[in-house]
Order: sequence, then C-alpha cells, then structure tokens
Amino acid sequence: MLIQFLKMLLCAFKQDDFSSSARIGAEVVAKHLGVPQISAVYPLYLEPMKRFCKIGNERIREITEALDEVYPVAISVYFEEYLAELKLKISRYLETI
Repeated sequence: MLIQFLKMLLCAFKQDDFSSSARIGAEVVAKHLGVPQISAVYPLYLEPMKRFCKIGNERIREITEALDEVYPVAISVYFEEYLAELKLKISRYLETI
C-alpha cells in the first residue's frame, strides 16, 4: 500500500508543470517582499535552485542511505526518484530563463 501511494505521488509530481509553479512562487516572493517587479526577485529566487542542481548523486545516495536506517526502503527509493525528477525539472526551467 505504501509503495502504491508513493508511486502515485511521484506520478503526480512528474505531471506537474514546474515552470508554472516556479513563476507563481516568484510572484508570491515578490509580493511578500513588497517588490513591484517579479524580475527583481529572480536572482535570489533562482540561487537555491541552481545550488540544488549541483548536489551530486553521491550526496543524494548518502541521504537516502540515512533514510534507510530509519524508514522502509520504499521511502528512500521515492525520495531518490523525486530528487532526480526535481533536478531535471529545475534544469529545464533554468534553461528557459
């Protein structure tokens, strides 16, 4: 049951339009900071995404191995696949900016 649920979550995430979500996120950040132009928040908004994409597979493996010590293996498999998909989505998004 857990594995099916995690598969469903991952499938939904893969179908999500990351570019749209990122744009909406930038709008929220700009509004929260009181910045009238969204483009003004992009340098700081995009920096964590760029840093995330630089995280190597070895570091991700270390994180998932730590998860394995506490949770069922299905959890670490889900997060490993989720993080790989997130890296891909962010990389594609950054190419469009």
